[in-house]
Amino acid sequence: MPRDASFPPPMPLAKWQDEEAHNAWVLELWSKWGREGEPRPCDCGVFPESETRLSSCTEEDRFRCHASAKGRLEKFWKAEREKEIRAKRTWPGPEPHADAPPGHCVWCGLVMMRDAFRLDLRRKRHPECFEQLLIRIRPDSMRRFVWRRDGGRCARPGCGKVHELFGHWDADHVRPLYFAEGDLSFWAPENVVVLCRDPCHKLKSREDIALIAAHRAASKAGETKP
Repeated sequence: MPRDASFPPPMPLAKWQDEEAHNAWVLELWSKWGREGEPRPCDCGVFPESETRLSSCTEEDRFRCHASAKGRLEKFWKAEREKEIRAKRTWPGPEPHADAPPGHCVWCGLVMMRDAFRLDLRRKRHPECFEQLLIRIRPDSMRRFVWRRDGGRCARPGCGKVHELFGHWDADHVRPLYFAEGDLSFWAPENVVVLCRDPCHKLKSREDIALIAAHRAASKAGETKP
């Protein structure tokens, strides 16, 4: 029986650019996943739609077949980029003193006492330290904290508009999280400000996109951060 259109998994981009590596990759997949009585895939990695169709593309179908495989590959890499972006925006942890002994706060590292003589072995953080953790891992907590700290005032130079807590504003990271690379200071409240949703935050987002694009271009050219 023919396999689903999503099989086999998309080929690595480097192998797509090399025809010999491409064909070897397909044969390797076939040797691993193929079964007797099933049609063999063509050299673009796509299985035939029916058992009566030839197992390899004809010259007339070659362009269409390669375009289909390339489309699936591009879709795969787009999903991978989106996954990478989401991962970059998530607080990576661990907490500053995650290896602290029992009775010590895993955030600030200080002792936690139940009374004047006994350590508190049931809790892991002070209440104020737990609030600092929530600010970093929960966008709604960060939003409320920044609004209280700045009085709801937009930080964009020349604006200064004051917003209500549930008004049309966004909590924006001054240094984009894309460049964090595990640096926990990027998630600190000091790196977040209040910006009007329109136009201040839109303008800041355009600046960030341009900065990220320049960084990617520099990375492709073999350079480090711009």
